[in-house]
Amino acid sequence: MQIIIVGAGPVGLLVALRMAMLNVPVTILEMDGELNKSPRAAYYSRPAVIELRKAGVIDECRAEGVTGVRWQTLDGRTIAGMPRRDPVDADDRVVCIDQHGLGVIILRHLEKYGDKVKLLWNHKVVALSQDENSASVEVQTPEGNKTFTGSYVVGTDGAGSTVRKLMGLPFEGHTWDAMVVATNVVFPFDKYGWWDSNFIVDPEHWALIARIAPGGVWRCSYGEVPGLTREEYIARQPMKYDAMFPQDAPRPLQYDLQMISPYKLHQRCAPTFRIGRVCLAGDAAHVCNPFGGMGLVGGLCDGGALSDCLEGILTGQASPSILDEYSRIRKQIWYDIINPMSSRNKVRLYTEDPEKAGETDPVLKAMRLAMEGDEETQNAFMNAGMKGLMGLQFDFTTLWDKAKTD
Repeated sequence: MQIIIVGAGPVGLLVALRMAMLNVPVTILEMDGELNKSPRAAYYSRPAVIELRKAGVIDECRAEGVTGVRWQTLDGRTIAGMPRRDPVDADDRVVCIDQHGLGVIILRHLEKYGDKVKLLWNHKVVALSQDENSASVEVQTPEGNKTFTGSYVVGTDGAGSTVRKLMGLPFEGHTWDAMVVATNVVFPFDKYGWWDSNFIVDPEHWALIARIAPGGVWRCSYGEVPGLTREEYIARQPMKYDAMFPQDAPRPLQYDLQMISPYKLHQRCAPTFRIGRVCLAGDAAHVCNPFGGMGLVGGLCDGGALSDCLEGILTGQASPSILDEYSRIRKQIWYDIINPMSSRNKVRLYTEDPEKAGETDPVLKAMRLAMEGDEETQNAFMNAGMKGLMGLQFDFTTLWDKAKTD
C-alpha cells in the first residue's frame, strides 16, 4: 500500500503520520511553499485529543489547561460560564495550541520516518484519475508536470479543495453574510479578570477572545460587516479592539498585533467523502464557522477515522467497503452535530439580547443555573456536554471484520 495525501494541513499530516507508523510509504503534496501560518484553530477538545494520542503527539501538544469558558456582555459582565474541571482521566483535558504549532509538531514526528514520508512543497494537483487498483494525480511542480500514483489518494486540501472539485463533487450549504477577522495579539487580558475563553455577545461587536499560547498570546476573532476590502478590514481593527477590549484598560490601548486574517465563514459539506480510491477529510469534506471549536476537531476525527479504515484494509482486517461507512458516518456527524452546534454557537453571539441572554438562550440559561449550583450540579452539566461532544468521534475499528489486536 502507498498513500498520496494532497494538502499539508494538520489533518493531512495526521493521516500521514498514522500511515508512517504502519510503515506505509506516504507522499504529501502541498501547493504552498510552507505551512499555513494564518490564525485559525487553537483549542482541541477530548475527541481530537483521542486522535492526537493515537498519533503519539499529545504530550508535545499539551499546554496548560484552560481555566474555563464564559459568555459576557461587551462591557465585561458575565452572562454564563463554567470553570474547567479535569475529567476523570486528566489526559483527556483540552489541548491549547495554535494550528500552525500543531503542524510543526506532527512534521517533527514525520521526520523520524526518513524516506518513508516525502513532503513536497510547491506541488499543485491539476488532474486526478483512478482504476480498480490505484489512483493517480498529475501535479504541477517547479520542475514541470509529474504524475504520482498510490493505492489511495486522500484529499485534505482545505475548503477550496482541488481534489473535491476533480472528483466532480459540489460543496453543498451556504456562506454566511458576515465576515470574521481572526487576529493573534499579545495583551494581558488575565490582568483584567478575563477567563481563558471569552465569547462576547453583542449585535455589533460579537467575538471570541481566547488564550492560545504562553507569553500572553490571545486569539481575538470578531465579526465584521460584509463587503469591505482586506485593507479596509485591517484599517478598522483598532476601532474594533477599542470596543471589545477591557473597558478598564488604559487608552490608547497598548498591544502587540502579531497576525490578522479576514475571511468568510461557510457551512458546507460534500455529498460523499469517498469515490473509489479517493477520499476526503477535514475542510475538503466539510466546513463550519469557528465559534465553538468544531471545525478542526471534526477534521482531526476525520483523519483518525480514515486512518483506522486504511489500517484495517492494510492488515486484512477490513475490506475496502469500510470506506463507504467512513463516508456515511462522518458525513452524518457533520449534519447531526457539527453543523447545527457550530451554527447556533455563532448565531447566539449577535442575535441574543446581551442583557437577557442568560434567560432567553436555553444553553446559556442551563449553564448559568449550573454555575449557580453546587459542584455536583456543575459536574452533571459538564458531563452531559462532554457526552454530546464525544459524538464527534467514532471508533471505526469496531467495524473491522476481525477484532483489532494490539
